[in-house]
Amino acid sequence: MQRFVPLIILVLLSTVAEAQESTEADPPVLTVGVPHEGEITEDDPVIETETLRAGYSNSPVRGKTFSIQVPESGPYHIDLKSYFFDAYLVVRDAIGRVVTEDDDGLISTHSRIVAELEVGGRYRVEVCALHGKSGPFELVLREGLPGVLSPVERNRLGIEEGREAVRRVEAVRGRDHPDVASALDSLAILVEFQGLYAEVRPLYERSLKIREKALGPDHPDVAVSLNRLAHLFHSRGSYAEARPLYERCLRISEKARGPDHPDVAVSLTNLGSLLGSQGLDAEARPLLERSLEILEKAFGPDHLRVAPTLNNLAGLLESQGLYGEARSLYERSLKIREKALGPDHPDVATALSNLAGLFYFQGLYGEARPLYERSLKIREKALGPDHPDVVIPLNSLAALLVSQGLYSEARPLLERSLKIGKKVLGPDHLDVANTLNNLAELLRSQSLYGEARPLYERSLKILEKALGPDHPHVALTLNNLAFLVKSQRLYAEARPLYERLLKIREKALGPDHPDVATSLSNLAELLRSQSLYGEARPLYERSLKIREKALGPDHPDVASCLNSLEVLLKSQGLYAEARPLYERSLKIWETAFGPDHPDVATSLNNLAELLRSQGLIGEARPLYERSLKIRKRALGPDHPDVASTLNSLAVLLSS
Repeated sequence: MQRFVPLIILVLLSTVAEAQESTEADPPVLTVGVPHEGEITEDDPVIETETLRAGYSNSPVRGKTFSIQVPESGPYHIDLKSYFFDAYLVVRDAIGRVVTEDDDGLISTHSRIVAELEVGGRYRVEVCALHGKSGPFELVLREGLPGVLSPVERNRLGIEEGREAVRRVEAVRGRDHPDVASALDSLAILVEFQGLYAEVRPLYERSLKIREKALGPDHPDVAVSLNRLAHLFHSRGSYAEARPLYERCLRISEKARGPDHPDVAVSLTNLGSLLGSQGLDAEARPLLERSLEILEKAFGPDHLRVAPTLNNLAGLLESQGLYGEARSLYERSLKIREKALGPDHPDVATALSNLAGLFYFQGLYGEARPLYERSLKIREKALGPDHPDVVIPLNSLAALLVSQGLYSEARPLLERSLKIGKKVLGPDHLDVANTLNNLAELLRSQSLYGEARPLYERSLKILEKALGPDHPHVALTLNNLAFLVKSQRLYAEARPLYERLLKIREKALGPDHPDVATSLSNLAELLRSQSLYGEARPLYERSLKIREKALGPDHPDVASCLNSLEVLLKSQGLYAEARPLYERSLKIWETAFGPDHPDVATSLNNLAELLRSQGLIGEARPLYERSLKIRKRALGPDHPDVASTLNSLAVLLSS
């Protein structure tokens, strides 16, 4: 992880330094401007700091020590480069106290410390190799502040350094040495971050092959390679390829570590999260619960390592509509991170966003907004205003504002997010594609179709180029573009988009996945708009059947599907068939979200519309009035949905 290293002023009292004169042999002196080449071996002493003990406890961190005395006071920077290990620097004062330390301050896995050094001050620099590794290194002390690279240039140079590391390790160790696998993994991470997805898979696959050959098929390091490759497939929606790798990784971990080892918990969490992505909640939940039990037993219920699994289990429960259970887990995860990391850590920001997302989905906008805003503030402070991780809370907060109809507040957030993505990641990165999609959604919500369409199309082009035309991640933007075209009544253009979307999801996810149900409903809605009721109805009914089976009969997504089928039946004048569906969907919304959720208001409005169509004015009016009251309170008096309900109520009263 790249991390900003602040300028540290190192001012030491000469009397203290003299009082703590070491009896040991003085370490070699690092001279300004003169590179020092050395090598860390397994015989070097173990280096310890509080940070190293907390974050790198799996293997001993060994290193060499150098002393520094500068000719004049001023700013200096110390660079440590190695292509054979993940570099780490520690600077201590004359009495051995850690003044500053750094992991990834330079490019790639190299390290850099920037400091203000005083003439007469006595400093020691410890050159460390993380993760139990060893090998050659180059260390240099330079006067002045280092040049500042743009994020794009930094990323480009990082990949170049990663490629150089692979070449150098191959030359020294041989092409099939496990150290080559480590270098390949490091390069793959850099390449994936830059969105060069076609290059990532062969790097991980070669790394896996090297480790299997050198270490045997059941070595824990083989499990590491399996996990990374599986995660790549998982994140790209290739679930069928990911599952056997996660399962094999779990078997290796259980065999090598025992059934209750924390590494087994990690494998369980990864496999459980994958199954949840496939809608296989009944298989996923026991895996996540077992993972949580292992971690709580190993570390205690309030340990930092428990928090991610709490979060994953909460996300699964949220998808099942178990919002009360999900909320308690999200809140517990947040509390653990705040206590362990402090209130302003980026991981706290992640926990805040997750809890805010639950509130947002429940229509609790007043509770969600301050959490999103705090998450954004934390990341800006910790990472800088132009860090790519700032894009996440910007997009989330903007989506919330769009839902509230606060378009003028949402647009600058999305435009800022887009600017950051282009600057840091480049114009063809997946995160840029996602922001383009979100900005297009905002414009579509304002009926600015001419501005929205080219953004959707550009987003789609980036996704297709990066992932291929049939990738599940292509489906979301494809769906939104199809909806835009449908909104413009360009039905002949919309239908092939919806049909392509359905085909992608059926192939990637299987015929009974909830996302397939969504695609069926969207295609059916298009057909209904064209009065093709005979074609639309079986699609709605299949969608409803999938959701009831996958999610249960009382899930909110079932209510959404019921609502769509209701509208179709109403359009055909089949009021007697439609009314029980309206009433059932209303009951589901109220049970799931409470009586004052915006979706309850929508359901009330739809039922009122049905009753008005039947001339049942007395039954329709209180439903409109209750819908209006909910929408005003939840969305504000100037939201378009409030205006819609006011208009419907006015039409009712005039009739």
